[in-house]
Amino acid sequence: MSSAHEQVPVVIPVAHWLVVDAILDNEISVEGEHGDPRHVLDLAHTIRQAGWDHLPDWPTDPAGFADSPQPGQTVTMPLTHTQWDLILDCLDRWAAVAADLETPNSRADARQSRQIADQLRHQLTEHDNRRNDRT
Repeated sequence: MSSAHEQVPVVIPVAHWLVVDAILDNEISVEGEHGDPRHVLDLAHTIRQAGWDHLPDWPTDPAGFADSPQPGQTVTMPLTHTQWDLILDCLDRWAAVAADLETPNSRADARQSRQIADQLRHQLTEHDNRRNDRT
């Protein structure tokens, strides 16, 4: 496995990154209200900032999201394994929360979060396998 501090570039659809960003925003809000018992606030903020840095055309107001992202638009997001681990943890946790709400939209949100997490895990595993093959 890669070092916790090594940057791992992952290609992700921008539409999926918007989901990640929203989930991290939820995580920051909830953790902040409870005194950050999991000690994830700083890490979550660094991840969101990385997203904004890698998406320079990120809309700055809600109306801007009407035309963004473009269908099929992707971004290569270089994050550390520690950052990817938090993203996966948050996707899993918020998928469980959404599934428990038992509304059609929340079930769809839960499925989407799980699919994104599965795709990210697959890419991270492939990255680690390629790295191990070289050593």
